[in-house]
Amino acid sequence: MEAAPWIALDAFSDDLFPLPLKVRTLSTTGRHCIVLGKLSSTQHVALAAEGAVAILDGDATPIELPRQIEAVILRGDARLPQHTSIGTILTGREIQILELYARRRALTASALASALGLRTTTVRGHLARGRQKLAEAGLPCATRPDLAMTLQEIGYSHTDAQWSAIGRW
Repeated sequence: MEAAPWIALDAFSDDLFPLPLKVRTLSTTGRHCIVLGKLSSTQHVALAAEGAVAILDGDATPIELPRQIEAVILRGDARLPQHTSIGTILTGREIQILELYARRRALTASALASALGLRTTTVRGHLARGRQKLAEAGLPCATRPDLAMTLQEIGYSHTDAQWSAIGRW
């Protein structure tokens, strides 16, 4: 069975796969990703760099939203203006582990390893390599709060205010 060519993603789906990683993965498999949710301009740039074709961030009603999605699909292979993002230097696993590590829940490396089916040393290695890439780009990431702020500033993580605005924290 073949997957759908167009996929709408909830920007605030809270799981083990950060939004930029979902968009990257789906886009590299030829899918067209439409992201739903109020996002910052930095997040728009980051998601465009990862391959999102549209971001629907208005306050659409349940009746309007399917029409908006349909309009994107009818335009065909529409793309967001292409930008570069510092986050694209990170591997998919680095994005995943850095974002999960920096989240408000503050999972430890061993808890992340258990949740992802990896060894703790593997998680620590991805954390170290991801942090090194961000540090080489001049971004602060030595502490967990620094890492969280950096990921938000480059558009690869949501802020607490965004979570609160949608009533999920």
